[in-house]
Formats: sequence, C-alpha cells, structure tokens
Amino acid sequence: MKAPEPTPAPKPVVSTAPDKTPEKSTAEPAAPAKVLAPEGTLFAVERISVTTDDGVFSVPGGTKLKIVKKTSDGYVVSDGRKEFPVEARQVTNEVQAATAAAQTHQAEHAANTASNQAQVAAQMEIARARQAELAANAAASEKDRQLRVYQAKSMALTAEMADLTSKIEQANVEARRSWEATHLYGRVSTRSVDPTLNSGYQRRLAVAQEEKRQVDAAIFQLQVAH
Repeated sequence: MKAPEPTPAPKPVVSTAPDKTPEKSTAEPAAPAKVLAPEGTLFAVERISVTTDDGVFSVPGGTKLKIVKKTSDGYVVSDGRKEFPVEARQVTNEVQAATAAAQTHQAEHAANTASNQAQVAAQMEIARARQAELAANAAASEKDRQLRVYQAKSMALTAEMADLTSKIEQANVEARRSWEATHLYGRVSTRSVDPTLNSGYQRRLAVAQEEKRQVDAAIFQLQVAH
C-alpha cells in the first residue's frame, strides 16, 4: 500500500499595501516648570501708582518687592524705600512673569523717551522759528526806522537847499543892483554884498545837494529791500 503524499505548506501572504507610518503623538509638550521667587518676595506685574501723604509715586513693572504683611485683598510691600499696599492681581511670585513685566516696562520707557525727545526737538524747532520771526520783525522795524530817518533828512536837506538857493539869488540881485548903482548911475550903493558869504552859500548848497543824492539813494535801497 502506497504511503500518502504530504500536504504542501501554504505560502506566506505578502502584503502589497504601503507601510504604515508610525502616528505622531498629538500631545502638547509639557509647559516649562514655573520658577518661583524666594518666600516673601514678589514682583510688580504692572506699573503701580501709589498715593501717600507725600504725594503720588509709581512702581514700574518688574520691580522686586518684599512682603511686609498680608491684607484682605493683597499685601503691604516695600520697595526698599517705602511701604505701600498692593492688590494681589498687581504682583506675582513667578520669575518668568516678572521678567516679562520688566521687559514691557523697558519697552514703554524707550518709547516714552523717544517720544519725549521728538517733542523736545519739535519745541526747539518752534523756538528757532519764533526767534527767526522775531529777528525778521526786528530787522523790518529797523529798516522802517532807518527809512523814516532818511526821509526826514531828505526833507530837511530839500528845505535847506531851497533856503540856500533863495539866499544866493537874493545876494546876486543885491550885487547886480550895487553894480548898476555904481557904474550906471554913479551912486554909492548903500547895500553892500559880502562876496565871501555868497560863496559860502554856494559851497554849502553843493554839499547839501550831494548829501541829498546819497540820502535818496539810501531811501531807494531800503524801499527795494521791503
């Protein structure tokens, strides 16, 4: 009798599906552990305004404070110089929060400093413009004053020239009459003319005419400048 043939072993099944990628964990990383200040130490988390009998002062964010005692809604603390009350929400014992508050204060201080500098620069520019305006007004006033002085001098010279011209003409008339009385009628003139005085009139008239020319030129320059 023939022995039965052995049953062949089944072939392993080979999967054609893509390998599965291990799923990433969706759990959020653990938050860093909080670093706390030593017992009895707090930090301002915002600018704290304090009113005392001496006036009002402020404590910047990030300032280190020492607990003097607890109160019903916060603490009495000291900044090393003065003691004052604070509410619990205004302080923290977490170092990270204190650092963030200090950085915020520094940024605000830098912004305020830049703003103050800009305001000072603007005020200086306004002051310079005002000084320039005052200087321009003063210069204009001085020009007006000079113009009035020159105009008055021109009028005075005009009057003097008219007077000198009249005196010279009168002297010439007297000289002609004296000559006619002597040479035409053989009489002695009772009205003598001093030739030196007449020459003085003429010299002064020439000087006055030159002075008036210069004064009128100065008036023209001032009027053009206006």
